[in-house]
Amino acid sequence: MRVFRGREQAYTDMYGKWDDSYVHIYDFKQELEKRNPGSVVEIDLQRVEKFNGVLAVVTSIDGNNGMFPVAYGVLEAENTKSWTWFLTSLKKAIGTPNGLVISSGMQKGLELAITQVYPNIEHRECIRHLCSNFKKHFRDAISYLNENHKKIWSRSKFDTLVKCDYITNNISETFNSWVGDIRYKPMLDLLDAIREKLMERFDKKRSKVQKWKGPLVPKAKKYLKTITKGEFQVCRSSDNKAEVKYKGNRWDVILDEKKYSCRKWQVTGLPCVHTAAFIAFTREPSWDKYVDTYFTVDKFKEAYALEIGLMPGKYQWVYI
Repeated sequence: MRVFRGREQAYTDMYGKWDDSYVHIYDFKQELEKRNPGSVVEIDLQRVEKFNGVLAVVTSIDGNNGMFPVAYGVLEAENTKSWTWFLTSLKKAIGTPNGLVISSGMQKGLELAITQVYPNIEHRECIRHLCSNFKKHFRDAISYLNENHKKIWSRSKFDTLVKCDYITNNISETFNSWVGDIRYKPMLDLLDAIREKLMERFDKKRSKVQKWKGPLVPKAKKYLKTITKGEFQVCRSSDNKAEVKYKGNRWDVILDEKKYSCRKWQVTGLPCVHTAAFIAFTREPSWDKYVDTYFTVDKFKEAYALEIGLMPGKYQWVYI
């Protein structure tokens, strides 16, 4: 108990009193909604054990392959009830956009919660977690995967409406690194510190995009420059259709439909090397015509257009 009290006092000295999070949580909600109209702030207050709360985060990918935070909160524990509450709150904020995909690891209770809140969306599984579990419980490969990993973990099964081919949840680790030591703060200070980091991040993104030239984001431009190198044999059928050969293999490409037989173009929204060979062979490339709008500068600007409202310190909030 002496060690426990010492640790508790150390946390208090460094980060403030944990109990203040509960005293001011509704003030925080009111101030946040006042200064950021349209924000979804949900509170289902139960006494979370000190130092044991779970930071839950939803992250996405922007057109330049960067982390885009969507929602965050604190749960009492990783279980179906907590995850269901969090996902229900998420649904209030973003609805069910066309092409929504959720990719998750092996968090306790999360799979069932996703099934209850988002029953009809594509649910992907992190391949890194799948491999880790497979090594622990290896029997027959097909039988094990069919029984224990029924979600989508192969790019061959990805829906082509979603232009993201990530097969890991490494972006979650990116968020953890971005948050850093503030994760040890009491709940309310943690939530407010993340809000402040988001405000600064969005501002930096808006400043950065002003320096970009052309219709495509830098990562897309760099990718297209890389894939145009190489010797391919193009056998045209028409202006928009061709067979592309390379090292004894052959693929068919349909430009107008943005279709390629390996499905990479459809899944990622970016032309692959064989498609690029046909485009370059056929005409003077206008690459933005063959790249999905997710990778345009205009779409990137739209993603970061929101200015997150300023907030004073908690002792200046309007108290209920």
